[in-house]
Parts: sequence; structure tokens; C-alpha cells
Amino acid sequence: MLIKTGAFRGAIIGAGIAVIMISLDFIRPFSPNVNAFIERLAFRICPFYVLGLTNFVTNKASWFLATILGNAFLYGLVGAGLAAVANLFKRFSV
Repeated sequence: MLIKTGAFRGAIIGAGIAVIMISLDFIRPFSPNVNAFIERLAFRICPFYVLGLTNFVTNKASWFLATILGNAFLYGLVGAGLAAVANLFKRFSV
């Protein structure tokens, strides 16, 4: 797999995860246990989500944008790293 392809796939996955976690946070018709689970999961897999709880980002649109783009960038880097490791493993395992 090319590194560019891994980065692109990781960015798409990261943006998708951020959109799903933001929408799950705003739906909230769940039980308290499920709400607590969603909140903990959002903080673990969307590290830029915590910007909404600080006074650093005051506008909700910029908070959503920072969360989605930050998550896409972070997961894109992870995808590129995994693709690079897979490429090196494939190249030297002959």
C-alpha cells in the first residue's frame, strides 16, 4: 500500500469517527450509563474534542471544524505510518 493511500484512508476514517462522535454527543436520548460510555469514548478516540470544554474555542462551528480536521490529520498520520511500516516489511521480507 502506498503511504499516500494509507494517509488518505486514515484521514477519512478519522473524520468519520469525529462526525459520528459529535453527532452521538448531541443526540443524547440514551440512559446515563450509555451517555457516560459515549463521553469517555469520545475523549479517547477524538483527542481534539476536549477543545469544546475549554475557553480556548468559543464558537461551536470552529470547535467542530477543529475536532474533525484535527482527528483527520491525526488518523492520517497514523495511517501513513502504518502504510510505511507495511511497505518496509513487504520490501525486506523477501
